[in-house]
Amino acid sequence: YHSIIDCERMLLCLLSIDNSLYKVIKDKVNVDEFENEKNKEMAKIIFKRFEDKKGIVPAELINLAGDESSSIFARLIQGECNFDDNIKAVMDIIKKMELYRLRNRQKEILQLLSSENLSAEDSEKLKLELKSVLLKMKSI
Repeated sequence: YHSIIDCERMLLCLLSIDNSLYKVIKDKVNVDEFENEKNKEMAKIIFKRFEDKKGIVPAELINLAGDESSSIFARLIQGECNFDDNIKAVMDIIKKMELYRLRNRQKEILQLLSSENLSAEDSEKLKLELKSVLLKMKSI
């Protein structure tokens, strides 16, 4: 998966194939942290269905995706969602999503630190956050 958006899509596909994964991920994934707006919208609907004990099947996921991305989800479901261990696969995807988020934040902090209009206090805060981000990245 080459981006956080790919990870989000794969996560949704796996949930549609194996509804039992929701119990595994519900406390580990924050829908509001989804970067792609369409994926976020779909995830909110899907997570609500799980909370309401309804679940979802792949065909419903493809319908939710709409015209522009339904073919992407169909391709993922048919081709790339074949894992020997769905729990391991979904946990790996969650780790990758977190790594992408941390890398993006690392880039933002480095850009901010290169700005010359920073106060010494702001600079120190950013350096501490950068250190924290790097430690989190190492622990994943």
